[in-house]
Amino acid sequence: MVLLSFCWLTGPHYWSLGYTDCSTKLTTMARNKILRVRLSDEEWARLESYAKSKDYTLTEVIRDYIKRLPKADSATV
Repeated sequence: MVLLSFCWLTGPHYWSLGYTDCSTKLTTMARNKILRVRLSDEEWARLESYAKSKDYTLTEVIRDYIKRLPKADSATV
């Protein structure tokens, strides 16, 4: 099992595996939430392979998928 830890504190291009520090990068959107996801070795390999094939970071792949989700209705949040 692989533990994937995304650090969204400073910018979109950084991910860490088991670490909470991230390099600084300028961004226009405040990023102060952290998502930790447990992945199987197979899931990790698929995510990593896809990211490398597109020259993306793991964080960019996850963020791209999140952007595709429907926006929540503010009345139901």
